[in-house]
Amino acid sequence: MSYGRVSELPKDQRDWFTMEGVKSFMRVPIMAGGTWWGTVGFDDCLEERSWQPLDVETLRATAGLIGVAIAHDQTVSAQRDSERHVRGILESALESIITTDDCGVILEFNSAAEAMFGVTRKLVIGARIRDVISQSGCARSMTPAWRATSPPGTATSSTGGSRSWRCVVKTSFPPS
Repeated sequence: MSYGRVSELPKDQRDWFTMEGVKSFMRVPIMAGGTWWGTVGFDDCLEERSWQPLDVETLRATAGLIGVAIAHDQTVSAQRDSERHVRGILESALESIITTDDCGVILEFNSAAEAMFGVTRKLVIGARIRDVISQSGCARSMTPAWRATSPPGTATSSTGGSRSWRCVVKTSFPPS
């Protein structure tokens, strides 16, 4: 933070402020996510003045709010980029990819999964995985022992006729 009267500055700095018509100045750095982003300031072009503590704290608070807003915008932008990247990976995968939360609710369902299960992503997002699997015939093909004892992350696969599939259970939920 810097503030003061232009008349008290070294000549090179004083010349620049004088050319702009500034008599007194106050500058506060804007920090966004711990990185210097820029400055915000007040200039008094009418008279030399001593900045009051309230003036300084007001500008400091303003710089803090600007920094938070910029950091938030950067975070949101990075999150969108990451989501686009993940969506690209999911959609280019040849294998079915289904992600669920801890309760077995489907969060992601890629196009290979749409082809495998014969349902659209739009229909299954928010549905329970056991409902989608049981309707598709995947659960009927698993042995009762596998369904009862398989830990999260266990996979099974089957090839029959023209269809090949693999069910991967990512989360734990009570067997039906």
